[in-house]
Amino acid sequence: MSDKSSTNLIAGGLLRPMAANFNLRSSIKEYMRSDGSWIDFTIGFRTENSSVERAVRFRGGKAKVLASIPIDADATMIFSRDETLIGRTELEQVPNPKEHNRRAPPPHRDINCA
Repeated sequence: MSDKSSTNLIAGGLLRPMAANFNLRSSIKEYMRSDGSWIDFTIGFRTENSSVERAVRFRGGKAKVLASIPIDADATMIFSRDETLIGRTELEQVPNPKEHNRRAPPPHRDINCA
């Protein structure tokens, strides 16, 4: 069994459309050019326990999502856990309205204004 998490698949799925935008839209692609030549670099993304490991390589005006971080990566972003990588935290999750209605009301507080 692989030690990679399902978040690794999600991360790849989120990076691919970004890479496709750079490859297909000339207005975005121009941001990868400086003084007439392409800016080539590779950025890795992984979690501390390596359950997620992906990279994006920009080379010769093309972006490509890689399944692992190459040894020659220019930078690697290391996230504390899977949820941090894809921006999914308990506070950001949208509550289910049906579940919200089932919750008990907050306790009543007496305020003494004497």
